Amino acid sequence: VDPTRVQESGLLKDDIRLDFPTEPGQFDTVLLKRATKKVVESTALWREYAEAQDPPADPVAPLLVVQVPNTPSHELLLAAVATIREAWPDLPYDAIAHVFGEHSGLELGGQVIPHVSPETVQDRPHIRVLLAKDAISTGWDCPRAEVLVSFRPASDQTHITQLLGRMVRTPLARRIPGDDRLNSVECVLPHFNRK
Repeated sequence: VDPTRVQESGLLKDDIRLDFPTEPGQFDTVLLKRATKKVVESTALWREYAEAQDPPADPVAPLLVVQVPNTPSHELLLAAVATIREAWPDLPYDAIAHVFGEHSGLELGGQVIPHVSPETVQDRPHIRVLLAKDAISTGWDCPRAEVLVSFRPASDQTHITQLLGRMVRTPLARRIPGDDRLNSVECVLPHFNRK
């Protein structure tokens, strides 16, 4: 299939916006906070778009995906959840889930983050933040995933292409007129390597 025709159809986002540090240092918390704010902004934009429809429609519930290493430390997960909650104070208690291979609840600072099957996330709009390892890089379909933060360094071109492929689908399977941000995906990459 001609990629230009697929893009013109509106099935794929127009832009992939990369956000990464331009100087050496540890910016994980800063970038995660920035990504969380992008999801909050996207939520408001989708609400405005839905309310402007005739008749008003249900808004898209954009998803923040936080990709962690295969063996994330308890401290990393705890800090990530705390940073997200600080940047999104009205995030409901049950809005964070994970798709780790352990298939059990994850206890972090007195809160249990439930495990969900990756294929069910799209149909659970109350889940707004998804913690993941590899489960999202292949065979995962969740068009409402609009912001990705990856704490995993990656150099394999196929892996990177598959991961980005999970993020570029449009939630309504069409281009949204009026606001370019609803036609783009945000990838926040603290460990981005230009090479």
